[in-house]
This record gives sequence, structure tokens and C-alpha cells, in this order.
Amino acid sequence: MSVEKPKRKTKDVLDAFIAYQEKTEPPEIYKRWVGVSLIASVLQRKCWLNWGPYEFYPNMYIILVGPPGKARKGTAMRPAKQHLKNLQIKTAAEATTREALIRRIAESVNTFDMSDPETKTIQLRAHCSLTVFSDELTVFIGYNNKELMANLADWFDCAESWTYDTKGKGTDQIQNIWLNLLGATTPELIQATMPLDMIGGGLSSRMLFIYAKKKGKKEPCPMMTRELLQLRSDVYHDLEMIYAMNGRFTVTEGFLEDWIQWYMNKPEECPLNSRHLDYYWERREVHLLKLSMIMSASRSQEMIIRRCDLARAHEWLLDAERHMPHAFMGMGHRDDAAVVAMIMNEI
Repeated sequence: MSVEKPKRKTKDVLDAFIAYQEKTEPPEIYKRWVGVSLIASVLQRKCWLNWGPYEFYPNMYIILVGPPGKARKGTAMRPAKQHLKNLQIKTAAEATTREALIRRIAESVNTFDMSDPETKTIQLRAHCSLTVFSDELTVFIGYNNKELMANLADWFDCAESWTYDTKGKGTDQIQNIWLNLLGATTPELIQATMPLDMIGGGLSSRMLFIYAKKKGKKEPCPMMTRELLQLRSDVYHDLEMIYAMNGRFTVTEGFLEDWIQWYMNKPEECPLNSRHLDYYWERREVHLLKLSMIMSASRSQEMIIRRCDLARAHEWLLDAERHMPHAFMGMGHRDDAAVVAMIMNEI
């Protein structure tokens, strides 16, 4: 007698996650990308995509950027934070030292079952997956903390083994490292947090800066209805199902056809109106592949990336890129660069 597999309660987790926040004020672009980071946090290093000689994992570094108090960055992050807590997803402290963060990653080791029932082989795989969730990114990274920023850049690629120095002057290793980052900041604090010579390459090219100038709408009565509460419960149910996913994503022929066309027609020179995004542009296909995995997981348990997932990932990425240059308005060699950026923003 076959056991019926559990079914999802929503057609698409991302759509449902956005919908149940109908009575909140953050702009939809924030809600979208917080949802992306939430699904990434749940997938962890249990899922991957083989891409020729490379393996890509669904971790992302997503930074909400906007004026202080106006765009509701913290409000946008709060629903995801509650889901992570309920799901007992391992997260880092919002304020920590580099050494404490490394220790926290090493302690986050977990396993998943890759056993094959047909061959009756038993295989458990270990991974060290951690999500950084910081609504004040400057508190987490600190000021001009080049060593931590270099480490964050390293961890983005999810190395099988990462070596670090211990306090006893020896070395140790973290196996199968994986880090997902969701943070929030302002254009002025980007300049204060990251030195000018690190903007463009290194860590910032691995980040998606999601900019919004103001909140999405005014909501005088943010109380949730019975229908919205049910929708939130349905999202949680489906996130539990996503958490149970593990193994390799595959792609369809339709995905490959569209991917080849997109890749061959991608402009060599970055068309975005910011010199700080040139290196991001070179890494854009990595972001798109990671995002396509997340789009697939959002709609189905099948772990197959279809052309609809690529199309949606590309659409969301294009929408984010239209506003991304505004995140760097405060960057410049002039002492008054941040003030000039504030004036230009008002204009």
C-alpha cells in the first residue's frame, strides 16, 4: 500500500508570502527579496545545481537599502525572522565578532540523508549552514572590517573545506560551509561600512542591493484578517516541506535553450548607471542560477528548474537592477559625497 505524499497548501510560496503581508507598509520589492532569502535559508547546503565543473548552492547575500525610517526595512524582514525562529533555522547573532561568527558556523553542522533505497546504500552528508539576519548591517559587519568582509566573500562560494587560524595559533577546517545573508542599511552607511576600494569587487559584487526610496503604502490598521492568518500558516507548512528537500536540482531542455540565448546576448559592458556595479555584472549569471533554484523550490518539490523559473528570476533581477545604482549614491572620494547624494535623492 503506497503512502500518499504530503501536498503543499499554496501554489507558490513566494506569492503567498507576499500576499499575507497585504496589511503592511514595506514596498513589494522588499517583500519579494525577503521571501527569496527566506527560502534560501530553508534550502541550506542540502540542495545544489551541478553546472559543468561547478556546483552552485542557493545562498544569497541580499541587502535592503533605503533612507532611515522611510522604507520600512525592518518591518519587511520581521515576518521572515519569525518563520526562521519557528523552523529552528540556525542563525547568527546580529552583533558578533569575526571569531564568534566562525565558531557559530562550525557549530552549525547538520546532516541530511542521501541514502538510495534501490541500492540499499546508506549515505549521510554533513553541512555547516548558517543564515545571517541583521536589520542593522553596520552593527553586524562593523566599520572598515576588511578581514570579515574578505571572509564573507570567501564563504559565498560554499567551499567544501575552509581553513582558518585558531586562537592557539594552529589551523582548523570547516567542512561544507554555507552562509546566507539578509541585511538592511542606508546608502550613507554603505559608505561608512565598506571602504571605497572594496566597493565594486570582492564582497559587494556578491551582494544584491535592493533599493527603495519610501514605503509602499500607508496602512493605518495593520491587523491581520482570519484569511491572512490562514495564509501565513499555509506558508509555514510549505516552508517545512521545502526544508525537507535535499539533493541535486536538474534543468529542462527549455531552460537550457533560454539560458543559452540569454547568456549569448548578455552585454559585455555593464549597462547599469554606476561604476560600482561593474564587477557585479560579471557575477550576474551566478546570481541568476541561484535565484532560479529558489524560484523552482518556491513553486514545487520536484527540484527541476524550468524555463518559467529562469524567466521569473530574470524579471525580478531586472527589477532590482533598475534601482540598484541608488544604493551607492553616497559613495565618492569627496568628503561631502553623502550630502550631495541626499540632495540628488530629494531632487
